[in-house]
Amino acid sequence: MAQNQQSRIMYVASQAVAVHQYLIARERVDEEVALAELGISRSDLYRQLHNLKDRPEICKKGRFNVFRNDKRLTDKQLDEAINSGNRHSKGPHPIERVLYLYQYLQNHTHSGGVDLTDLMSLYRHVIWESEGQPAADDALKRMIYRDIKELEKIHIPITRPANGQRYALINTFLPKMKQEHNILMYVSTLLFKDTLLDESTSCVRDQMEKVCHSHLARNTANLQKRVRVVGDTLINPGSFCGVLETLINGLVEQKALQFQYLKLDGSSMRRTLEPLGLICKRGVWYLVGMDRKHNKYKTFRIDQIASVKLLQQTYNYPEYFNLDTYLNNSWGVFNDDELTKVIIRFKPEVAERLKIVRYQDSQVIQEIQPDGSIIVEYKVSGLIEMKSWIMQWGDAVEVISPQSLRGQIREQAKKMLALYK
Repeated sequence: MAQNQQSRIMYVASQAVAVHQYLIARERVDEEVALAELGISRSDLYRQLHNLKDRPEICKKGRFNVFRNDKRLTDKQLDEAINSGNRHSKGPHPIERVLYLYQYLQNHTHSGGVDLTDLMSLYRHVIWESEGQPAADDALKRMIYRDIKELEKIHIPITRPANGQRYALINTFLPKMKQEHNILMYVSTLLFKDTLLDESTSCVRDQMEKVCHSHLARNTANLQKRVRVVGDTLINPGSFCGVLETLINGLVEQKALQFQYLKLDGSSMRRTLEPLGLICKRGVWYLVGMDRKHNKYKTFRIDQIASVKLLQQTYNYPEYFNLDTYLNNSWGVFNDDELTKVIIRFKPEVAERLKIVRYQDSQVIQEIQPDGSIIVEYKVSGLIEMKSWIMQWGDAVEVISPQSLRGQIREQAKKMLALYK
């Protein structure tokens, strides 16, 4: 019986979120269209609208953005419809009470929540509307506490009055957005398929389909088939489950991390690091931190971390460290050599690309040559990463300076030529 009650509460709470998200994404909607797209009964729609009458984006001056026969539904019409269905009611049904509580907290969470006196006033009003018998203050309080527990049982967390806080939803739902923005948000989660964020973004998509995109659910399968992200992915993203979360917890709680790191040659090493930041470069995540053993900053590729644990050892985040400043001169994610001026000539067939894409913040076009080639200047550290990037262009680019980098490219080209003889 308790399980059935929880299922019904979860249903009405989810329905409240779906109706709210549906309506704020539209300036106006026909009543029949709303009923069809939301898949709910007219009485359920009217009750949800009644609960939302204090939201100005949905109801202004007692008139809703839902239309019947080209006229706005009014608060008075809803009251008449609801009251006609409640003529034999004597007090609110427990599920109806919980729904009112949820909607009331939803409406006031953004302004800091409500106190117990506010909730007691709400319950008196709900009881009066349903022609129930007035309840004493102690009975109202017990009713409120019991209903809050019912919401928490279905994983709707609520803050309690403590340290100056008030009753409010710990809002785990997405903020209100226009329908087209919701769709773009949904599509953006597809960028992380088979990456470190695969599991988390899959959960987000599931919730968006259930709550924010109930009207879009029939189209999500097609969207997933028609959006393809090309790039490097993990063969087994599930094996990294929890790694990124642990790293983020260390960063937030300022606790040291101990992890096993796999090298490219197959060997491994154990490291302890004070995390200072996370970097994502072309879908690959890196961890930056202070290695106290060697007293220097280190950068590690997260998909080479085999296992990690959060230590109880805390640290003070250095006031002088700024991730943007630290990476300002680097080519990518590594910042372990001197700042160097690099001059590169790009041939005409790729020159246009350099006019529309900035590959590094210091990029400056020095000269456009008569044949259409361009001379570009960079001031960077991390030449190992830059060298790999230069090699990707093949014979379309030429390093002019420094001579040391030009020589490295030449030697690499010789090795490649010898390999393909």
